[in-house]
Amino acid sequence: MKQEQLSTESYEAISHEDFVYALSEINSYIDVSENDLLRISELATRSRQNRRLSPDDLMSGHYYSHGKPGDAWSIRRIIDISPGEAGHEDGIIYRIVEGEGAPSNGSATCTEFARWCRYEVFREGDNWRRVEVNSGLD
Repeated sequence: MKQEQLSTESYEAISHEDFVYALSEINSYIDVSENDLLRISELATRSRQNRRLSPDDLMSGHYYSHGKPGDAWSIRRIIDISPGEAGHEDGIIYRIVEGEGAPSNGSATCTEFARWCRYEVFREGDNWRRVEVNSGLD
């Protein structure tokens, strides 16, 4: 079985310095204060973090995506979730069924897989659709 390493990429709040730098790089006028933009960034980061799946949300047989655009896009199906030995985390075996890396298998801890995925998906005809959940942000 081919093993693929999952990214442990996480999304942290954008620092003030990073935001100022990014604003200085665009050649455009935005009619909003710097503080308002920082607040927008904070809210967007919090929203993204709140939408993340937890290891407890993951289910065997279900499909998940990391939501990246273009050639980096990928869909993975959890084949098995195995209980970890004492002191060790549960493990996941998955199959990349669409997109980057398909077809191949991999494994990860539940935490690593939850960090990789953004949302659950399902197949509808020829398309993949996001499973909508109430985020509590309404």
